[in-house]
Amino acid sequence: MRGLLVVCGRVSLAIGLAVLTSAGALGPLRTATSTELIFAVIGDSGTGEEPQYAIARRMTVEKEKTPFDFVLMLGDNIYGGGKPQYFKPRFEEPYKSLLGAGVKFYAALGDHDAPYAAEHSRYDKFNMGGRRYYSFTKGDGLIEFFALDTNETRTGELGSKQLAWLGEALKSSQAKWKVAYLHHPIYSSAKMHP
Repeated sequence: MRGLLVVCGRVSLAIGLAVLTSAGALGPLRTATSTELIFAVIGDSGTGEEPQYAIARRMTVEKEKTPFDFVLMLGDNIYGGGKPQYFKPRFEEPYKSLLGAGVKFYAALGDHDAPYAAEHSRYDKFNMGGRRYYSFTKGDGLIEFFALDTNETRTGELGSKQLAWLGEALKSSQAKWKVAYLHHPIYSSAKMHP
């Protein structure tokens, strides 16, 4: 059976490491084998303040113990309205050691990024390929990731064009695992982003 995993944002300067295996189970963290893929996940991270630097340092330490070569970004990647002038101080500088080690970051847009979505989607270090929503595969086709844009509507829902794209992309995917990641939670009882 092929699996679907959904990862949502609003994790507020946290880091998670995930291991997906070809056996279809989440495994304990360790060095990846040829049938596993280890990656990091961050969200609401683009402040440029000390807590972001602390998370970046922790990620660097964790990378030494449990090697990963890419990071999913769950939105609100650049606070301050997502202005491109903040790409360097609120992304490149905090994650300088990881970027220098070849770690790739794959961004989903958050509401703070949305005003400059076009600039974010073209920013090479976010690996969005000029698109607000996109997919990419890792682990020799083991996993296909789907970065979704929950900012298309005022309610945080996916627009009809994006839903149609996602339906077709999921249907045609040959990956064992499909991982959708996005900023706003699908279900929530919170006062913000309900």
